Amino acid sequence: MQVKDLMVSPVVATTVESDVAYVRELMERKGVSCIPIVGPAGEVKGIITTDDIIGLPDESLNATEVMARQVFAVAPTDSVQAAAQEMLSRNVHHLVVMDNGKLAGMLSSLDFVRMVAEEVPVASRP
Repeated sequence: MQVKDLMVSPVVATTVESDVAYVRELMERKGVSCIPIVGPAGEVKGIITTDDIIGLPDESLNATEVMARQVFAVAPTDSVQAAAQEMLSRNVHHLVVMDNGKLAGMLSSLDFVRMVAEEVPVASRP
């Protein structure tokens, strides 16, 4: 199985001009826990997760002030096993999926949980 079979696309993203209040509202509205922050040419500049903004006293801060600048990426054609190993080795819950330099999708640890829940039959109770 490849990353493209598991990733979420289209990606909910926002620009470097956004403030934290908008990012939080977008997360709530779209039901996501991670939002890539993109520059003017669509390049990924960073990501913001719910953990980054929970309890933040000033939501008027610019997204660039709270985003993680180190973003880990995989390709759509990478195996899901390689992506899972990347998450484990980096100790992260989200990976951006890049295809020819463009943001193509997002992959989260929850996507792996969903995959297992949908593929493994639940044992029937006696």
